[in-house]
Amino acid sequence: MNDLRFAFRQLLKNPGFTALVVLALALGIGADTAIFSIVNGVLLTPLHYAEPERLVVIYGNFAALTANKMPLSVPEYSDVRQQTRSFAASGVFDSGSANLAPDEGGEPERVERGSLTPEMFAVLQVAPLLGRIFTPEEAQAGRDDVVLISHGLWQRRYAGKADAIGQKLTMSGRSHTIIGVMPPGFAFPPKTEIWQPLWFPKEFYDPQRRGAGALEVLARLKRGVGLIEAPAELDQLGVQFTEQYPQHYGADRRYRMIVAPLMEDFVGELKLLLRGQLRERLHHGDADELLLQQPTKKLQLLVRLSERSQELRRLNLIVLAHRHANAAFELRNRRAVEPRVPQRPPQDGLLHHLVANACRTQLAAQGFHLLHRKPGKVREHDTSANLEAAGEFASGCLLGAA
Repeated sequence: MNDLRFAFRQLLKNPGFTALVVLALALGIGADTAIFSIVNGVLLTPLHYAEPERLVVIYGNFAALTANKMPLSVPEYSDVRQQTRSFAASGVFDSGSANLAPDEGGEPERVERGSLTPEMFAVLQVAPLLGRIFTPEEAQAGRDDVVLISHGLWQRRYAGKADAIGQKLTMSGRSHTIIGVMPPGFAFPPKTEIWQPLWFPKEFYDPQRRGAGALEVLARLKRGVGLIEAPAELDQLGVQFTEQYPQHYGADRRYRMIVAPLMEDFVGELKLLLRGQLRERLHHGDADELLLQQPTKKLQLLVRLSERSQELRRLNLIVLAHRHANAAFELRNRRAVEPRVPQRPPQDGLLHHLVANACRTQLAAQGFHLLHRKPGKVREHDTSANLEAAGEFASGCLLGAA
């Protein structure tokens, strides 16, 4: 408590120095808070889906061409669904944006739009808060005029009323019917607020339309299947594609299919960047980190250095003068044979006696001044001169009392 009182007193006496310290602390705390928020959101917080560790993204890969993470074509996706046993469910997603026509008295709004195949809800293991999800029949031309809306959009445009289900909504110039409201916090792809069915024309299922796909495929691993068994199965499927369709894949290009955890796929590059930045900061150490490690001690040190240096130098000079006066006085006493009965000191030793007493008095005054300004802190100075000053202060008090 005494330390805090002393620190506040010194800071109030020096507004410029106080502003500098507060600014340094504010910048350090703000920067560290921002970094922690990013790290917490990217590295520490799991994805807001059921069992996110089982969610993987499936890609194609031409090893010889260093072409990694190539989206799949519709025939490749269809073969994955039919010929693999590692996945409990798989689906396709796409993202974009759309314009919503204004409601009565409202304004037009631009929102993030997601397109999902009906199987995606089984992959994500999510159900709507109100209404229902897409049916397979709605994922085709002429019947895809239905949408799901996010909880936030439902609250914002329909005030959270249940009668929003069944209402018409004009999106990008086309009328759609709201069939469901998703639960709070759900947003896939991220920031999406409205979803519509995703479907593909029949000609896209032609087995010869391979090798140049654009499908983002998300799958959920079966329980007990890890990131070793699934890639092995997909690797065999890639070999099969190369044998069956050499004109699309080519044996020399070594086509394979790979899986990547959804978390790494979303934040993989950013995660590596953050890890590198954190490693560098921990290795070198920034000024704000050093200051924030022990803020109380750092403030005390700064205040002590700025305010007490002149007083401590003055105290050390007094101690030095006191030592010289004592040494001269003791030397004079050794040379003179003094009787045991008290008598006046010799005239030639009077000057040394007065100097010594003056040093003791000044030393006591300076010591009391330090104790008054910061009680109990004289003994905390680490240098030998300050420790000796405390000893001389005590001896000066005793001699003065004598």
